[in-house]
Amino acid sequence: MIIGPVIAAYIGDIIPRKKTGLGMSLYQTTVTLDRTIGTMTGGLIVNMYGFNLLFILGSISSFFSLIMSYFFIHDDKHSINEK
Repeated sequence: MIIGPVIAAYIGDIIPRKKTGLGMSLYQTTVTLDRTIGTMTGGLIVNMYGFNLLFILGSISSFFSLIMSYFFIHDDKHSINEK
Protein backbone atom coordinates (compact mmCIF):
# COMPACT_ATOMS: atom_id res chain seq x y z
CA MET A 1 0.00 0.00 0.00
CA ILE A 2 1.55 3.26 -1.13
CA ILE A 3 -0.07 5.54 1.44
CA GLY A 4 0.82 3.35 4.45
CA PRO A 5 3.93 5.28 5.54
CA VAL A 6 2.06 8.58 5.28
CA ILE A 7 -0.72 7.28 7.50
CA ALA A 8 1.79 5.92 10.02
CA ALA A 9 3.50 9.32 10.19
CA TYR A 10 0.16 11.09 10.58
CA ILE A 11 -0.86 8.74 13.39
CA GLY A 12 2.46 9.48 15.07
CA ASP A 13 1.69 13.20 14.87
CA ILE A 14 -1.87 13.20 16.17
CA ILE A 15 -1.70 10.49 18.87
CA PRO A 16 0.09 11.16 22.16
CA ARG A 17 3.35 9.25 22.48
CA LYS A 18 2.00 6.92 25.20
CA LYS A 19 -0.89 5.79 22.99
CA THR A 20 0.97 5.43 19.68
CA GLY A 21 0.90 1.62 19.94
CA LEU A 22 -2.86 1.65 20.38
CA GLY A 23 -3.30 4.00 17.43
CA MET A 24 -1.15 1.88 15.13
CA SER A 25 -2.87 -1.35 16.19
CA LEU A 26 -6.31 0.15 15.53
CA TYR A 27 -5.11 1.32 12.11
CA GLN A 28 -3.79 -2.15 11.21
CA THR A 29 -7.03 -3.75 12.41
CA THR A 30 -9.13 -1.50 10.18
CA VAL A 31 -6.86 -2.20 7.19
CA THR A 32 -7.29 -5.95 7.69
CA LEU A 33 -11.06 -5.68 8.14
CA ASP A 34 -11.28 -3.42 5.10
CA ARG A 35 -9.55 -5.95 2.88
CA THR A 36 -11.67 -8.81 4.19
CA ILE A 37 -15.07 -7.14 4.07
CA GLY A 38 -14.31 -5.22 0.86
CA THR A 39 -13.34 -8.35 -1.05
CA MET A 40 -16.48 -10.21 -0.05
CA THR A 41 -18.77 -7.25 -0.67
CA GLY A 42 -17.16 -6.49 -4.04
CA GLY A 43 -17.59 -10.08 -5.14
CA LEU A 44 -21.25 -10.07 -4.18
CA ILE A 45 -21.89 -6.78 -6.00
CA VAL A 46 -20.19 -8.05 -9.17
CA ASN A 47 -22.11 -11.33 -9.08
CA MET A 48 -25.46 -9.67 -8.49
CA TYR A 49 -25.23 -6.42 -10.48
CA GLY A 50 -22.06 -6.45 -12.60
CA PHE A 51 -18.92 -4.35 -12.67
CA ASN A 52 -20.65 -1.06 -13.54
CA LEU A 53 -22.25 -0.68 -10.10
CA LEU A 54 -18.97 -1.60 -8.44
CA PHE A 55 -17.16 1.25 -10.20
CA ILE A 56 -19.98 3.70 -9.51
CA LEU A 57 -19.92 2.86 -5.79
CA GLY A 58 -16.11 3.12 -5.75
CA SER A 59 -16.29 6.56 -7.36
CA ILE A 60 -18.88 7.78 -4.86
CA SER A 61 -16.80 6.44 -1.98
CA SER A 62 -13.64 8.11 -3.28
CA PHE A 63 -15.40 11.44 -3.73
CA PHE A 64 -16.88 11.23 -0.21
CA SER A 65 -13.43 10.44 1.21
CA LEU A 66 -11.94 13.43 -0.59
CA ILE A 67 -14.57 15.78 0.83
CA MET A 68 -14.18 14.37 4.36
CA SER A 69 -10.39 14.72 4.15
CA TYR A 70 -10.69 18.33 3.04
CA PHE A 71 -12.90 19.29 5.98
CA PHE A 72 -11.53 17.14 8.81
CA ILE A 73 -7.77 16.74 8.25
CA HIS A 74 -5.87 19.88 9.16
CA ASP A 75 -2.19 20.63 8.75
CA ASP A 76 -1.05 21.58 12.23
CA LYS A 77 2.30 23.29 12.53
CA HIS A 78 3.05 21.53 15.83
CA SER A 79 2.30 17.94 16.68
CA ILE A 80 0.89 16.80 20.01
CA ASN A 81 4.23 15.19 20.92
CA GLU A 82 6.00 18.55 20.82
CA LYS A 83 3.57 20.30 23.21
